[in-house]
Amino acid sequence: MRKQVRNSKTDLKITIENVDAKNGTVKDHNLCMVAQSIKREFGTEANVSRSRVLVKDLGTENEWTRFITPNDLRDEIIAFDRKGIITPGVYVLKATPKSMDKKIKTGKKTGTRPGRTRRKPIYVRNSRDVPGPSIIIS
Repeated sequence: MRKQVRNSKTDLKITIENVDAKNGTVKDHNLCMVAQSIKREFGTEANVSRSRVLVKDLGTENEWTRFITPNDLRDEIIAFDRKGIITPGVYVLKATPKSMDKKIKTGKKTGTRPGRTRRKPIYVRNSRDVPGPSIIIS
């Protein structure tokens, strides 16, 4: 079954501690330090990427809420994935902007833009045959 993802309307404050880094797994979206922190504080699963954080809604099977990863937390995630070290602190997962409320089309666009047709080439006959004397510069 596919995840049902909805955009968050409010910010979410999380606290990352050294325990989260100790229990977290490097380069694992579901078990990293941020996911461990969310699990410790709210008792629910999380899927963390550099740009988005999905938090599973309590009491549901496949409904998730999307948050925007702030830049300072993104830097901590990258540092954790590289060396396994973090700076503990309080981070605020941002609510998704209203521009993201519309469905996002994914996949590669095929074909040309609608309503656009290819122009026919123009052929000019005898464009090189110019009558008159030739000029030689010496």
